[in-house]
Amino acid sequence: MIVRVIVPAVLLAAALVAPSAEAQQFEYTPGTAHYRVTSNIKASQAMMGQTSDIEQTGSQTITMAIARRAKDTLALDITLDSVTSGGTMGPAQGIEKMNGLKVQAFVSPNGAFYSYRVPSDTSQMAASLAEQIAHMLPRVPTAISKGATWADTVSGKVSQSGIEMTRQIISTYMVEGDTTIGGVKAWNVSRKSSATTSGVGAAQGQPMTLQGTSTGSGHVYLSASGSMLGSDGIEDVQTKITLTAQGMEVNVTTHAATTIQKTN
Repeated sequence: MIVRVIVPAVLLAAALVAPSAEAQQFEYTPGTAHYRVTSNIKASQAMMGQTSDIEQTGSQTITMAIARRAKDTLALDITLDSVTSGGTMGPAQGIEKMNGLKVQAFVSPNGAFYSYRVPSDTSQMAASLAEQIAHMLPRVPTAISKGATWADTVSGKVSQSGIEMTRQIISTYMVEGDTTIGGVKAWNVSRKSSATTSGVGAAQGQPMTLQGTSTGSGHVYLSASGSMLGSDGIEDVQTKITLTAQGMEVNVTTHAATTIQKTN
């Protein structure tokens, strides 16, 4: 039995000018942009004394339109234009049906998450990805200047492969200075994260429980005009799955690398 472990990718938005040397309150700017997300996931699964190695690659192209709905609310209309995957397990079953997936999220001007929604007929796998896309913009609750720091906590329930899970992610950010992305100057913001996940459900017809922890690090790049221009990051995940009927444990170690590039 091979247990699929989906490691979400983080997604972004943009339009650009050089950052000022002075601290300034950050807000996301309305506009439309296109992005490409690429990921490489390596996993090792141990069960009954046997180890299986898994490697998957993925690519997504996304269109994101940001519009102001009210003084304190931005609407994000996001379309998953294309999604592909491959590797030792082959493409995810039904992945082609995710092309054209539409997600609408609502956030504050500085990125604090309010809510999201998807079409009622969205598949479970697509809904899991949609939940990740809806949280793509990090909250920036402070003025941007070198050395500025802040923290953010995201928690909630998600469904993945038949398992209902509770997840909490704690992220810390620090503005390291400025850099250049695609010829445009941007703030270089480092990000470190830790997460815990627990869940109960049934996958592939087998009841199971899941416990997981992860740590991550990387960078996001913000323009002074209120855009995210790109990101890169890695995440290391430790997951224990217990097949309750057999009393059997499956331990999965995952390393994921993700890069996001603005394509226009």
